[in-house]
Amino acid sequence: MRIIIVFIIIISGITSIHAQTTDKYEKETIYMQAGKYAKNDHLYSPGFLGKNLKQEMTISPDALDVFEKYQKSIKWGIALSSLALISAVVSLSIKDKSVSTGLFGITTAAVIVNYPLARSSTKNFNKAIWLRNRDVLK
Repeated sequence: MRIIIVFIIIISGITSIHAQTTDKYEKETIYMQAGKYAKNDHLYSPGFLGKNLKQEMTISPDALDVFEKYQKSIKWGIALSSLALISAVVSLSIKDKSVSTGLFGITTAAVIVNYPLARSSTKNFNKAIWLRNRDVLK
């Protein structure tokens, strides 16, 4: 009989610890959903270049560092994408074949350089969220 009582006490303690951990996890962690981030069952806009989301990252110094890398790379990505778009439009509107070919080369180079930058940016974004969630649960 004592063994059953001890077993029930141990199980209820484990269940209580699990419930506390689950509550903290659901209230404090964030995840992305449809271009917004969710926290405590509410959706929030991340803001332009993650400005609002950056405030959430201040909980973890590691997450903040990685998130700032994300922001820097996304700014470069926007600049390269803009360059590619402008040079493509101008190359289509110019009748001089040599200038048009040169601008098309700039467009191609910008797209090629932007691809790994975009992948790195996405990787840093996801890593920053993971680090933040890890540190908030410590």
